Amino acid sequence: MSDSSTSKFTSLCLKTAGTVLITSSLVDYISLLIPFEPLNSQWQIPFTLQIVDRGIVPMVGISLILIGYWIQNQNTAKSGSSPLRSIALFLSLILGLIFLLLLPVQLFNLGEISTEAVANIEQSIGVAETRISEQFAQLNSLASDPQRLQQLDQNIKDIESAIKNEEFQGQKLNSQQIKGLEANKEQLESFRDLAKNPQELQTRLNESQEELQAQKGRAKTDALKEGIRIALSSLFLAIGYLTIGRFGLQNAKET
Repeated sequence: MSDSSTSKFTSLCLKTAGTVLITSSLVDYISLLIPFEPLNSQWQIPFTLQIVDRGIVPMVGISLILIGYWIQNQNTAKSGSSPLRSIALFLSLILGLIFLLLLPVQLFNLGEISTEAVANIEQSIGVAETRISEQFAQLNSLASDPQRLQQLDQNIKDIESAIKNEEFQGQKLNSQQIKGLEANKEQLESFRDLAKNPQELQTRLNESQEELQAQKGRAKTDALKEGIRIALSSLFLAIGYLTIGRFGLQNAKET
């Protein structure tokens, strides 16, 4: 195959790949628009996140098309105009403007993203705090009732005996059942030890509450970081697309 034929084939491959990337991306973007609710922040936030995360794909496609035409023009005296190249460059300008417009939208929604993330974690924290408070109340009740403590000790001894003899209530235990009893024994022992040590119980409660509050802080920080990441990505994509479109069209006019 001659150099000229190789160049034509390479150019065709690049233009084809670029066209496929751009077309598939546009189809993807259109699907993200459905249902179209631009005034609804609950629609804006996921739409902005997804379109920005996929924003580099059309840029790669446009670049492949331009490289394909550059290779093609190396073997011709004059480059001339090309509908596909012009479409790619105009599309680059349009996408640049879109990503530029998405920037203030994303910045505007930063607060809501953070608020939503905190609300979700607060809901989880509420459930966890309720569970911890219930356990704390049960342990306090157990600690103040010697008869229940004695019964708990007896239950632990019965389990230990069953594990040792590999038998419970006259029935042989298999390995899976023994493992279950061992786990149950450890849980009951931990429950008993905490009930007998009020200071340790209070320390555990405080640690659990501090961890839940730390989770709340991390959720807020992560939401803020994600919002800033998307905003900066949108800005960089806008700069990239506008640069390609502007200088590409300028160069096309000169040639």
